Amino acid sequence: MMRKMISVIWPSGRAPVGRAAACALALLLAAGCISMPEHSVVSAARTPIVPSQELSTVVFLRPGVAGHFFAVVVDAKSRYYGHFGPRQYAVAEVPPGRHTFSSWSYSVNGEMWAPNLIHANLEPGRIYYVLLRGWTGYPLRGVDLEALSPQRDEWTNLDNWLSASKQLDVDSEAGTRSLPAKLIRRASAGAKEAYADYRAAKQQLHNIGPSDGQLTAPTLPPN
Repeated sequence: MMRKMISVIWPSGRAPVGRAAACALALLLAAGCISMPEHSVVSAARTPIVPSQELSTVVFLRPGVAGHFFAVVVDAKSRYYGHFGPRQYAVAEVPPGRHTFSSWSYSVNGEMWAPNLIHANLEPGRIYYVLLRGWTGYPLRGVDLEALSPQRDEWTNLDNWLSASKQLDVDSEAGTRSLPAKLIRRASAGAKEAYADYRAAKQQLHNIGPSDGQLTAPTLPPN
């Protein structure tokens, strides 16, 4: 399957160029010299992940260290769920029912990397997990949004992944206002095109069903 790349406007108005710039950006991120986007900041303390009786809880989790870049997550209504770097997660409460979450990453040349999506059918009172699987290649890199449930072998890694990751405080309203509608439309179109190209088994990874949600909270380490 060919990964998608779409040209977009670099937020600062101009982009650094060349492979040297890409390597420099990766080193700065790895060293912690580049701060998180202002609408997604590392929380000073973890908060318990508990199910809501009336809403559905969604945990967006990006484990591992593959790719020193941020991935953006939004839904079909343009709601912002965060910029995710490696080993970071965020918790969101959403109305039960059907949702589509989309993600993309930026290149140093202002290009949108690998837009993709996940469909979710959610029930109230349950906790659902969306895995942001980072991958790198040349010239593209990005994350894939995948369902993480007890039916997958990787489910046994959940507690360790959460323990090794930092929780984000996400200002959803401010983040939503900061993203241009045109950008989100282009990302959504690219994600739908990528999903249509997936084989059936791959599409299955990009769908969350009601029974994939958990009724109990995960185990988190003390602050």
